[in-house]
Amino acid sequence: AYATVCGCGLDMVPIPGNTFVEEIAGMCLDVAALSSVHGKPLGILQTTGIGTVNRAVASQVAFADIIGLETAVAPQLRAGGMYCLADSALQYIKKLKDSQNRPLFVQNMGSAPFSALMGYDYVSNQRQPALGTAGDAVFGNMAYYICPIEQEVVIARSEHYKFREGAVAFVTFAQVGGKVSQVRAFSKLIDAA
Repeated sequence: AYATVCGCGLDMVPIPGNTFVEEIAGMCLDVAALSSVHGKPLGILQTTGIGTVNRAVASQVAFADIIGLETAVAPQLRAGGMYCLADSALQYIKKLKDSQNRPLFVQNMGSAPFSALMGYDYVSNQRQPALGTAGDAVFGNMAYYICPIEQEVVIARSEHYKFREGAVAFVTFAQVGGKVSQVRAFSKLIDAA
């Protein structure tokens, strides 16, 4: 589980030895979402100056909102962009169609169905605000979210008495932080004033 007592980071994330690199990268993306939800200063949602898009329809994420999030990011920074969505927002968006009655999600011939939203990658999580709440949908180029390791990885062997029976366990610890380096590379959906 994530702990939220520091500025943005992870205090402890148990990672099994067979964890894929993609899963670890997803955890780093969660750093941004987690710190945003809990009001930490380095989260994307807490960063002043990022683009905002007023929600077209209360308590929903509309087709116009998805387009608005993309176009609120500077054109030269959109390449490599991705949508970060609350799970509840993702569930709602998967049912949406554009003005020509085509699904917003596009099947990628090289991978699983629904691998892109309006041609961009997306990630979902349970740490962003729920559907209908400011910040439930974000678009941005994560190349402009710096997520450094603030403390080198530390590996320790468990001395617990249960492991004296021949089993071995290792604990790996790294302190990770993050910060938006270019505010024009991000936009978030907010409630209309």
